[in-house]
Amino acid sequence: MPTINDVIDQQPEIRKLALLVPMRGKVDCIFMQTYLSLFIHLLKKRGIVAQPVFSDMMPLDKARCSLARSAIINRADYALWLDADIVLNESMFERLWEALHGKDGTPEERQVVTGIYYERELPYDAVIRRKNELGLYEKIMQFPEKEPFAVDGIGFGFVLMKMKPLKDVFAATKGYPFKWTDNVSEDLYFCDRLAEAGHKIWAVPTVNVPHYGSYVTQWHYLHYKLDEYSDLQELARYRKINSEECYQRCSNGSLNMCKAWQAKFGKDADESLLKEEDILDFYRNTDLYIYDLTWFWSHNRKMREEITGKWKPGIGKVLDFGCGIGDYGLEYAMDNPSSDVDFYDINIHNLDYLEYRIGVYEAQKLVGKGKLKVYNEAHGNLLKKQEGVYGMIFAIDVLEHIKNPEETVAALRRMLSRNGTLYAQVAAKGAFQPQHISEIDLAKHGFLQTDAYTYIRTDSDVAANYARMVQNVKDNMTVTPMKKDADGRRGD
Repeated sequence: MPTINDVIDQQPEIRKLALLVPMRGKVDCIFMQTYLSLFIHLLKKRGIVAQPVFSDMMPLDKARCSLARSAIINRADYALWLDADIVLNESMFERLWEALHGKDGTPEERQVVTGIYYERELPYDAVIRRKNELGLYEKIMQFPEKEPFAVDGIGFGFVLMKMKPLKDVFAATKGYPFKWTDNVSEDLYFCDRLAEAGHKIWAVPTVNVPHYGSYVTQWHYLHYKLDEYSDLQELARYRKINSEECYQRCSNGSLNMCKAWQAKFGKDADESLLKEEDILDFYRNTDLYIYDLTWFWSHNRKMREEITGKWKPGIGKVLDFGCGIGDYGLEYAMDNPSSDVDFYDINIHNLDYLEYRIGVYEAQKLVGKGKLKVYNEAHGNLLKKQEGVYGMIFAIDVLEHIKNPEETVAALRRMLSRNGTLYAQVAAKGAFQPQHISEIDLAKHGFLQTDAYTYIRTDSDVAANYARMVQNVKDNMTVTPMKKDADGRRGD
């Protein structure tokens, strides 16, 4: 006859899992189905007490810190980070659980595992990263199909971990394990702290984690079928190299640019001590930007759509300033074949490739013949002296590369028609690349920002209407003074 102790010994170990979900103000019904499925699965099959913890704090880093604190306070054994727009099923959790507990034959104890979590927008790249020789995070494009592999950085959309690494990072950061910085997002900050604490991160390629509304497959193979990748194919034909070599050069384009910069100026060079002529010489002659820009254009579809979705025909001449290989200007010219589009850059290799592209597009009747003109450095001073010529100007990721960009911004404002539109992006100084040597706030130099990437002159009609609207609100605003208590304190 078994004793009560025998019965207790036969019971499965009860473990507590904190299900950590940062919310964004709403819950999708697909997520609720996912959540309930996982919740029931954990209760019935694994002998795990699932404790859901939600946080609607914003920004996201504060929400994640709050969730981490709750998991530790409630003495969870495991933490499962799950975004509110993730689609998953029970088998995904099973495979992560097995990988965490070494049931795939590995002798190494694992503390943190993740599925291959994908971006929400095209091109749906996997959010798994390694650090390159410069210590910068870069995407992992090729990886094993079946075996878990170690990575340096991940997105936290679907991550299963034991509590020791979370506690270690929580203690080391004094309660703020997730933090946005100028160089990394809140999840990569956490990954850096994990590495400092001696913990590895493992990605499980058999677990593909999509967002609700996005298409996911074995994207790291299908997306980069080079015979279907037109941007890279176009460059491969121009350079007379095979597709695979072109792919490798483009995927390493940003890293190679950083290396070339450091080879010329030294590691951790003080930008204030750099000579302007040396900087110009670098940008005139490097042939690496062709690959970097091709990769950038192919992988920033969301940004492209935010800009191209706003432009309208009949806005006068267009200037693609610091055009590189001319992607924005060419895109506009294909949408508006009758428009005049000018391109300006100082890099001889960029402009040679751009001339080639224009010839191809004209032959294919994708752009208006004779409507596109290319200007090089010899035309720069003449170009910048024009006034009110352009109804639209692009200056995407240009100004941060100029040592003293104020003069250039003044020229752009002068060249732009009074009611014209400037599409610009100025990356943070020093962030992502050592070539980002300057900072400038366009709002302090005669521009009003009306939307992401969208600027207008402060003396334009739209800006004047905006100013009148703001003043009208102020004029009609009623302010009720707070009453004072008997002791002089203010209250309701």
